[in-house]
Amino acid sequence: MTRVALYLPFPKGMTGAPRRTIALAEALRRQHLHVGIFGNPQTPFVQEAEKRGFEIVRFEDTRDLEVPYSSVRSFSALQLVKYLGSIARNNIEFARRARAWKADKIWIRSLRGFAFSGLGARLAGCPVTLDLDYEPAGRGLMAALSFLSLSLSRQVVLQYGAAAREIFGSRLTRTFDKRLYPLIPGIEIETIEKRAVPSSTRSDEKVIIVQVGSISRRKNQLFSLEVFSEAVNNLKGVEAEIHFIGDIHDLPYKEKMLLFARDQKIESHVRFLGWRENSLGLVVNSDVMLMPSYNEGVPNAVQEAMLLGVPVVASTAGGLPEILDNGRTGWSVDLSEKDVWAQVLQKLIEDAALRSAVGAAATAFARDHFSMDEWGVKYSAFFKSS
Repeated sequence: MTRVALYLPFPKGMTGAPRRTIALAEALRRQHLHVGIFGNPQTPFVQEAEKRGFEIVRFEDTRDLEVPYSSVRSFSALQLVKYLGSIARNNIEFARRARAWKADKIWIRSLRGFAFSGLGARLAGCPVTLDLDYEPAGRGLMAALSFLSLSLSRQVVLQYGAAAREIFGSRLTRTFDKRLYPLIPGIEIETIEKRAVPSSTRSDEKVIIVQVGSISRRKNQLFSLEVFSEAVNNLKGVEAEIHFIGDIHDLPYKEKMLLFARDQKIESHVRFLGWRENSLGLVVNSDVMLMPSYNEGVPNAVQEAMLLGVPVVASTAGGLPEILDNGRTGWSVDLSEKDVWAQVLQKLIEDAALRSAVGAAATAFARDHFSMDEWGVKYSAFFKSS
């Protein structure tokens, strides 16, 4: 049986990437692959994998590596040398663990993950499948990493068709075209439906707008507030609230949101719910989801909302235009068109029949295109090939 090691660097709670990695592990196991999870047993991600019966290979990333891209770009020469030394040590340790586990193939999430383990995987003699969601376009060291990852990976799996050119640019995309595979991720449809238990305390007197994601500029919750404020000001005879589900990644950003809500006198309509284990129950209890992110791949939260029949209004980032057909399965609207966002949101708040029709179409689309089994069959082919 082919032994496949999955590696996700520095997972933060059971958010999008960790949940998607667990879903992939389940899909591969159903295709009769032996899956091992490389990671720190103290993280919720690895603990969840262990709970589901996956073999765990203890691998703790070098802590010096846990810094954002922006910090690396501002490193001094000495800091950069130390950082590259930490990357080298991480790769050497990864190679040792991969050999000891007798891995046949290695799956790595993100360019960052490739930097930390890609050379180690090749040192261990294992072909690499690199999985990419959203990645910032690379310059300098990141451009070099992009070239290295494309050169040394057997396959690069992308979540949407336009991702390759957005991440690597036209020249690298043309050069490595035969290694690039767009593949919309699957979701655990039955599990999601079982866990999405509506709250009995839900009031039908208010229309609930929801956004899921860490409070940060990237997720652009302030834009949601601005659109919500404009839509609410034009409502007649309908009450609405907007709920934000997610931890606070950027406290000053949240303070800016609170100030805006007070200035617009909508604070009584705004709720910050924090990170919730039962986020699916909150989503299925809502009427509309907003996702005005500056950058995305194909977000779990949007796929789940579509499956649960919650209409989504999202930005045109990443793969969102590929899964949202305006007016039918949802809306994908450019962030420059704030008035369109407000008009669509107002219409959805006022028109329950429209919400129901779009929600039903979104559910049908999700069932047809987000199948975990179909995703698993296509993905497993990368590991079963020689």
